[in-house]
Amino acid sequence: MITSCSAKGSYGRNPAETASALLNNLAEKMDGLDNIGGAMLFAGPGEGECLARLSAEFEKAMPEAAIAACSGSGIIGLDVNDDDHCAVSVIAMKHDGASFIPFAFNKPQLAMRGPQIEKHIYSMFKGIRPEVFFLFADSASTSVHGLLKAFSNVFPGVPVSGGVMNSATAGINQMAGFGVSHRTRVVGLAVAGSLKADVMLTHGATPVGPAFTVTRRQGALIYELSGSAARDGADNVLENLPPSMKEQLENGLFIGKLVAGKSPDTAGRGDYVIRKVRGVDHHTGAVVTNPIFETGDIARFHLLDSRTAMEDMELLFTPHKFGNPPDGAIIFTGAARANELFGGTGLDAKMTRELIGQKAPLAGAVCQSEIGPMAGGNYIHGYTACVTLFTKAAQNGAKLD
Repeated sequence: MITSCSAKGSYGRNPAETASALLNNLAEKMDGLDNIGGAMLFAGPGEGECLARLSAEFEKAMPEAAIAACSGSGIIGLDVNDDDHCAVSVIAMKHDGASFIPFAFNKPQLAMRGPQIEKHIYSMFKGIRPEVFFLFADSASTSVHGLLKAFSNVFPGVPVSGGVMNSATAGINQMAGFGVSHRTRVVGLAVAGSLKADVMLTHGATPVGPAFTVTRRQGALIYELSGSAARDGADNVLENLPPSMKEQLENGLFIGKLVAGKSPDTAGRGDYVIRKVRGVDHHTGAVVTNPIFETGDIARFHLLDSRTAMEDMELLFTPHKFGNPPDGAIIFTGAARANELFGGTGLDAKMTRELIGQKAPLAGAVCQSEIGPMAGGNYIHGYTACVTLFTKAAQNGAKLD
């Protein structure tokens, strides 16, 4: 069973009262709190400073539950808007045969690299192969890329969903469970066993022009694409756009990094991690974007607008419109996506509600950057929505070899 609820906050003045309202709502919906196995709390920026006290109230009321909590740019819930700064949303789960495992990474652990961090991740879950990981990092975390790569190596094919949260205070994310609690930069919750999670990522960006090889770059600057000035590559793409696509430029030009294991000859929408082109250095001919590219990466320019983003999400949801509706959903959407594409209207949440039902359990957060699966790996994204739909599974928790 899955349920969710939300409550207006008090800008941190009375977190105990906010927690009490949420816990009473959960107890009514779940016939008590004793059997809740896992819960995730999402606090708006107005409640972020009191996240530790909110989490402590939940830990005290549900000592046997695994809990993860974070503060985002906004929250998603049944009775709140994604731009509601002073609110808290929670989703709680209990299910026969399902297990919920909280986890956290402290500063020394986040400094681990390669086999060392992979060995640590393996040991955290005692040989269990989860159905999905939910991971929350604050915006001061610098090792999330490496952490996601390690998760993908240790648990190939297991999705990681979540976000890099634009918290006002670094290290305020919370994890609690099994008598242990942590306040740190990166926390999460693993779901294993009989609760099936279908994790879907959508951005709706359309590739345009040819694929290029990054031949010279430094930091956020791409100087050369396939041996020529990156600015020339961008100009050629723009000059050859068909008239029907030029209107999509109102949101700017994007550039995508092809994910590992994909061929540029067959790759299309959904095979690139996209970032916005922030500008052009006219002196050097460099394209300015986020520093996710390495020399030798395959890059391709993209366009993105609200219409294609909606079409992509509709296509993603189509298989789920047949048969029984999902039991609940968790959404992580980008602040830039919400504000620049949809005007902050919460369209991702609205479309998800239409799929699962207006009163079905729903919670989530608006993030600085989103975390989600793509082509077998897990990545940090921009201008995306990562939606997890829960259904009753046909599996019993798998064990790792």
